[in-house]
Amino acid sequence: MKIIGKTDRGFILEGGEDEMFNLIGFFYSGERGAPRLRVGDEILVGKMYGQLYNLANRKNTLSAMAKELRGLAELLELKQPIIFVEEKKDEG
Repeated sequence: MKIIGKTDRGFILEGGEDEMFNLIGFFYSGERGAPRLRVGDEILVGKMYGQLYNLANRKNTLSAMAKELRGLAELLELKQPIIFVEEKKDEG
């Protein structure tokens, strides 16, 4: 992305198509669910940054919760017990 101009309220940016889609959370423009971008669309970078900032500041809490959820998932998974049955030999 490149700054190509300045206005009274900010900057005018130039970015490649895939770069714009990366910015809004998609891998590329043709990805399923990707919107059609048009001149005048707003990308709320401040809100995205706020969400990432909150996640980063809660890293320790989120890691502890993930560890707890992994443990709970282990309890919930059904496991097939392996049963070995010895065959009785004929005594006769």
